[in-house]
Formats: sequence, C-alpha cells, structure tokens
Amino acid sequence: MMNWLDELSLKRRAQRSNVFLIETYDYKRLEQLKNQIISGGFSGATKTDFAVLLENDIQRMQTTRYRVDVNIPETERKIGQTQTLDAQGVEAMLKEKSTILIIKQVVLQGHADSIVNELIAWCHDPKLYETRSTIIVFTTNIDLFNEGFRRLVYTIPVPPSTLEERHAILEATVKDINLTSHGKYSPEIPPELPQATAGLNLFDVETAAIESWVKYKNLQLDVFTQYKIDILKNFGISYIEPQRGFEAVGGYQLLKDYIANRIVFPLRHPEIASKYGLSTPRGIVLYGFYGCGKSWIVKAFAKEIGYPVLELSSDMLLRGIVGQSEARVQQVTRLLESIAPNIVFMDEFDAVAKDRESVMQTDSGVGRNITNMLLRWLGDSARKSFIVGATNLLEQCDHAFLRTGRIDKIVLVLPPDLTAREQILQVHSNIIRKVPIGKVDFKEIAKNTAMWTGAELERLVMDAASLAMDEKTETVGSNHFDKAMSAIEINSQIRLKRITDMVRVAKQQETIDRQFLYAAVKEFDKGEVQTSSRIAGVLDD
Repeated sequence: MMNWLDELSLKRRAQRSNVFLIETYDYKRLEQLKNQIISGGFSGATKTDFAVLLENDIQRMQTTRYRVDVNIPETERKIGQTQTLDAQGVEAMLKEKSTILIIKQVVLQGHADSIVNELIAWCHDPKLYETRSTIIVFTTNIDLFNEGFRRLVYTIPVPPSTLEERHAILEATVKDINLTSHGKYSPEIPPELPQATAGLNLFDVETAAIESWVKYKNLQLDVFTQYKIDILKNFGISYIEPQRGFEAVGGYQLLKDYIANRIVFPLRHPEIASKYGLSTPRGIVLYGFYGCGKSWIVKAFAKEIGYPVLELSSDMLLRGIVGQSEARVQQVTRLLESIAPNIVFMDEFDAVAKDRESVMQTDSGVGRNITNMLLRWLGDSARKSFIVGATNLLEQCDHAFLRTGRIDKIVLVLPPDLTAREQILQVHSNIIRKVPIGKVDFKEIAKNTAMWTGAELERLVMDAASLAMDEKTETVGSNHFDKAMSAIEINSQIRLKRITDMVRVAKQQETIDRQFLYAAVKEFDKGEVQTSSRIAGVLDD
C-alpha cells in the first residue's frame, strides 16, 4: 500500500494540482515531509526552496507579513535561514523558482477563510505548473474548506500511524533516552507495544514513551493505554478492556453458544470460515428487553475473542450543528478503524440508526448527512471494526442499517428464563462480588421471579445484602431475600405484553436468525409455563 508521502509525490508529478491538503493531527508528519524534501525524495524538489509558514502567522494574507523559514541548498544559502515575506512576496517566490510552501496547522475556520482565496488562485496557476512550485496545507479538518475549493485540490487523509512507523518511533525514542542519560538507562520495547499502540499517531507514541520513561524509567503498556483512553474520551468513546468472559454471564447458554460458534470462531479462524465460503462476520444487533444484560454480554463476548470494546456515545455523534456533526462522524470512524480490530458497541442503537423518513421530516439536513456517512462506513468492505448494536426499539431503526453486509444478524435477547435466573443470582452473589450467602435456595427464588430482568435480579441481591448489613448478621439469608423481593414490584401483565410485542417485531426482520429465534422462545418457555402459549403463539401467527 502506497504511503502518504509517495502518494503526494506521485500526484504532484502527475500535475494533479499545485495545492494539496494533508489532513492530520500529527506534528511528526510535517517533520517527515521536511526530511523527505531536504533529502531530495520529493518529486521535483532536488534543488528546491521550501518555505514553512508558521501557524501563528496565519492571519489575513493581504495585510500581514509572515516569518518564513526558507531552506535552500547550501550552495546558495544556509539551511534554516529565516526571512519575512508578505503575501506578494510569497507569490513571487512561488513563480520565480521551484518552491514548496508548507502552510501548517490550519485548525480554525478563521485560518482557512484567511488563506482560501490565495489557494484558489494558486490551484491551477500555469506559472506554478511551469516552475513546479507546490503549496502543501496541513489541516486537522478538511471540512474547514468549502466543497468547491476541495474539488480544485488533492486531499490526502493521513492515517494515525502504521505498525512499522510506531516501532521505528519507539526505537528512535529509546535511542534518544540512551544518549541523554549517557547509557545509564536503556528501556526495552515490550514486544506487544507497537501493536498495542494502534490508533495513536507518531507524536502521541513519542510523547507517551517519554512520559513512561520519566515516571517509571521503562516503557509501561498502561501509560500508552491511558494515553489512548484520554484521546478517545475527547470523541465520546469509552475504551473498555473486558475483564470477564462468558463465565460471568449467568444462563443464556443458547445465546452464548450462538455467539461463540457464529461470531467468535470465524473471527478467530477466518481461514476456516473461508474454506466454507464464509466471510468474516461484520456486526450483530442484540434486540431485547431493557435490563437483560445486553451490554454485559457484549463485554463478555469481547473478552472471549480478545478485542477491546469501544463504546460509542450517540450524543457525541448527533450534534445538530451543520458541519460539526459530519466532521465528528468522519473523525470518529477514522479513529475507530485505526484501532481495529475491535468491537464498536453502540448502546441505544435506535438513536444512531434512526429511520430516514422520520429524520427528513424534522431535520435540517445534518441528520441525513450523518446517516449517509454511517451507512457508507458500515457498508465499506474494508471496515475492520466489528459492530454490536443494542436496542429495545428495533422497530424505530432504519432497515438500511440492518441489511446484510452492514449488520449480519439480529438476535433476540429475552428476559432470563428459570435456569438463567438461578445462575444470575449465583453470579452476582459469588463471581461479580463475594456476598456471604447463608441458607438460600436460589432455585426457589428463581421460580418466584418470572420475567424479571438480570438488572432486577442484581438489585435483589444487593438489597438483600443491604438488609443483612442493617441487621448486622453474619450471612445473608432467605428472609433477607424475601423482604427485598416484596419491595420490588413487577407488573407481569405489562411485561408479558411487551415481550410478546418484541417477539413479533423480531419475527418481521429480514436479517433475524429465525432458527435461533424459535429456539430462544422455546428455551424461555420451558420454565415459564404460564406464558408459553402466548409467547410461542406469536411465532405461529
């Protein structure tokens, strides 16, 4: 795959434009470009002036004079000599001889607005083609420039970093540490560190390495992880390293087996899936009653496969300011892909996958743009992130989001059945936390909590433990569970109707796994005799 510097050189050689936009947050990329130009590795720049317009000088080109770092071959002038030029001087320099003008760190709308007129004039100026002068603009967001201008230039979105680049920057940083410490410290690079730093740009990797050395005199993985977490947090993304697998999910054996066989196995063994003509799974939606542990199941699944969970907040994506939301979606999806493989978890998936017809009636255009951008990302064959959506309002999701190729399957998550409830009580009493349980018959409690959710069962355990603590007893007994149970009111009729409606909605979906749906309803009905005829009957409608 061609790196961004080679792509820039090729497009300049092909006369694509005189002006190029480089979209990146990484200061090290500018350093890479300068080194390539000085070494003669940039097309047409063997004996070339090149100027760097400093970021604090980006104001109004018509009225402001600029401090410009001019680097010319030593035979003509010392490298690094500084001079001051106004806008006319800059243009004269571009037209006089082959010059590379680098405008760096365009980060604000005012920066872009102040230089766009000059850039438009230079895009296809014949004189600049003749002298092979090039203007390279480094920006954190190409959307700061309007679409008309972007059609005149060539844009290169630079990835945060590659595995080889991260390894090289770590080696260079360790070498610098050895030099500055006169060999007193020689930190080793953990073998897993270059891969673990995926998603960080080169500047971030270098900074995190220095921070780790200052604090620990070594390169600690958790320093880099925390650096990554802080960056993701700015985009409303929570980085979660799952701690427990399916052993911490009480019950739901059918669902766990389904995920293990249909998702975990082919993701771990893509070569075996390919043997059977199967592509790698791309996404799943967990559709179920609130409080049924969908988020918990996602994290356990991630632990089973060894992926981190990146939980995406819909609020951060769906900002209603024209331009801001679209730019954020682009930045977020690019960041997510840079950290792949991973699981991107979207709770309240219905908020992201809103029906487009309803959006068009109330939206100024921002919502439609966001929806289309997300659909393009989900349908991109190169996408490496595995998508997991969770919702209890599947009927409000646009069917375009649920098509094969974007989301492989929809799986119904019913409230825990009799066996699952007993196991959930045990998990929350002994695995998730250690509760001093006395003589308690969890099977009997499970019989008396039909249609309760996993969240309500967890609350039951906590409430019973709190009652025992109030009484200062050594253990939590059946009497504490009985008291706690009487304080939690569940409207069985309303809940039954909601569950029945959800089964009906699930049955109507094109990408629902009907075999699993029927099996899940049958499994649920085993321990819920009083509800079986009503729930199972929906499947026969």
